[in-house]
Amino acid sequence: MRIILLFTAMLSLLHCTTLHTEEIRFQSNENTISGIYLPPYPGQKMCGVVVTVHGDGPLDREAYGYYPLIWKLLRSRGYAVMSWDKPGIGDSSGNWLHQTMEDRQQEVLAAIHYLEHRFGPQRPAIGLLGFSQAGWVIPAVANQSQSVAFLIGIGFAINWADQGWYLTKTRLQKEGASPEAIQLAREKHLDHIAFLSGNPTYEAYLNSIPDQKKAMSPDRFTFALNNFQADASSEYPYIEQPLLMLLGKDDLNVDIANTQEFLSSLGQRRRNFQTEVLPDATHSLLNSRHFNTQNPGFLFLVKLHLFGNSALSPLLEPILDQWLADRGCAD
Repeated sequence: MRIILLFTAMLSLLHCTTLHTEEIRFQSNENTISGIYLPPYPGQKMCGVVVTVHGDGPLDREAYGYYPLIWKLLRSRGYAVMSWDKPGIGDSSGNWLHQTMEDRQQEVLAAIHYLEHRFGPQRPAIGLLGFSQAGWVIPAVANQSQSVAFLIGIGFAINWADQGWYLTKTRLQKEGASPEAIQLAREKHLDHIAFLSGNPTYEAYLNSIPDQKKAMSPDRFTFALNNFQADASSEYPYIEQPLLMLLGKDDLNVDIANTQEFLSSLGQRRRNFQTEVLPDATHSLLNSRHFNTQNPGFLFLVKLHLFGNSALSPLLEPILDQWLADRGCAD
């Protein structure tokens, strides 16, 4: 019976995603990026197009079934969505681990240019919806493109190194590590940041760690070396577009208190920013009773497909509805 339910849920989600799907391609630097464009559901007035900006990891255009849960909310309210396979994933060329955050910004700008060309002068509003690591992409893009009308951030951190430490500390705390062990890990983290600051080779990195089995791959090391200094704090004061920042109270990956404190420190200059903390919600705004883990695997994805839209925090839909209504695009 459970197998039948899983198969039915997967078919339902697949139908939701592929309905009226259009395959798209655009160029970004030397990469050919392959993705999808999904219009609003039939009968809905076109209110805008939401460009989906990935978080970390080898993600395809649907983030293995997660994105469609949120796209469903957007498409039923008159928004088209656009997404793509990361470089080297699916049908996109390149290697996402060779990208800097600036490369990723250029990729999103190329997607915006695709929409500008597609719709011409009468183009609908273009919004950016980003997850986690997109926090070092979207703020800069918003300041570089006048075509961007609004921003939605889910689980954004401000500083890469600080976020990395929070991730490690939270893992150690969940494992029951002692305060002394956590302090030692903190010192090692700071030593690692200082080491990367010297622009070391991969061989030097391997020589610096005692357990080779825990070493990053050469590509992952390159990615960390290229991006460990990422910090979005200098971008936010110049953002003019409305921003909805959505944070899960039970986030195990990002210190949401730090993100809240930073955005609050901007004061009245950023009156168009709205921050919402959703209780019982994870880093991805899923129900934390069922989905809170730092390392989702196959069983996580199976459960995600079984739950469908009920996997999301129940507060996400009403918050998103009200915020979109304030943009003038409510039904």
